[in-house]
Amino acid sequence: FPSHDNPQLREHVSMDIRGLSERFISMKESVSRQLGSQEKGKVGEVAMEELIKKAFGSSKGFDLQPVAKEAQRGDHLMIYNSLKVLWEIKNYTRMVNKDEVEKLHRDMRSNPDVRLAFMVSLQAGIVGHNKAGDIDLEILEDGRMIIYLSNFYKHEDIVLYMQTLRPLIDLLESQAETKSHDESETVSKLRYKAKIVHHLLLTHKTTLLNIHNALVNQKKEPYRDWE
Repeated sequence: FPSHDNPQLREHVSMDIRGLSERFISMKESVSRQLGSQEKGKVGEVAMEELIKKAFGSSKGFDLQPVAKEAQRGDHLMIYNSLKVLWEIKNYTRMVNKDEVEKLHRDMRSNPDVRLAFMVSLQAGIVGHNKAGDIDLEILEDGRMIIYLSNFYKHEDIVLYMQTLRPLIDLLESQAETKSHDESETVSKLRYKAKIVHHLLLTHKTTLLNIHNALVNQKKEPYRDWE
């Protein structure tokens, strides 16, 4: 049979092929980005697990459970004596957006037994919570607390930085054990005390780091042989 060359048909087929190719490339890039984000998130969760253990693991009442696969539970659940603490880790190079913050609020509402939550942004800031010292705290209406830590990896000694947060954790633990008939008064006192502790953390963090650096430098000095 004689072959018939149809320019319009050829062009139409060519356009369809280009369209399918573009959609395939777009889909491939989307999947690649998604996998990259998941892998980064997993790396961040594993790294934070080790840091949390180093910072708080010396407590007799310490336990750390990975809960990332559970719905509305954050990435890690820390037991600190009688306190349940939720950790939400973000390993983004961009700002953590408002939707992520609101999701954490929903997780807190779904877990009324959790008294404290940390949102940790390893490489960037957190929308609405970029404060001096890269730390911000929020007291919820029922007296529970969320601590926001931005630009986490920029700190020289991360474990020491995390350990400076213990006064806030201890404050919330002691407040949870205090029973009061006037709940609004209890929350009001907690807000006041938390602000004082927050201010002290910002004021003394530099001093603690200077002391730490001095001790490290002292250890690096060679010992002298005395005859």
